[in-house]
Amino acid sequence: MTQDEIIEMARKAGFKMENSAAIQAAEIFAKLVAQRTWVGLFDEEIWQIATDCTIGGDLHADKFAQAIEAKLKDKNS
Repeated sequence: MTQDEIIEMARKAGFKMENSAAIQAAEIFAKLVAQRTWVGLFDEEIWQIATDCTIGGDLHADKFAQAIEAKLKDKNS
């Protein structure tokens, strides 16, 4: 996603950019976001998490979702 696309999304979401300070802050934020590269999970990582969240042959969806979220936060922080 480009810096301009991020700023346009902010405008559509209702962020007020009525003065030069607000516009400058939005541009700095958009630049930081645009530079960030998302790191996803490999299939093997997902399968391992699924295995770890399976109890008695049943996948516990709540535990699986929480574990996926935690792994993504860890890889992207």
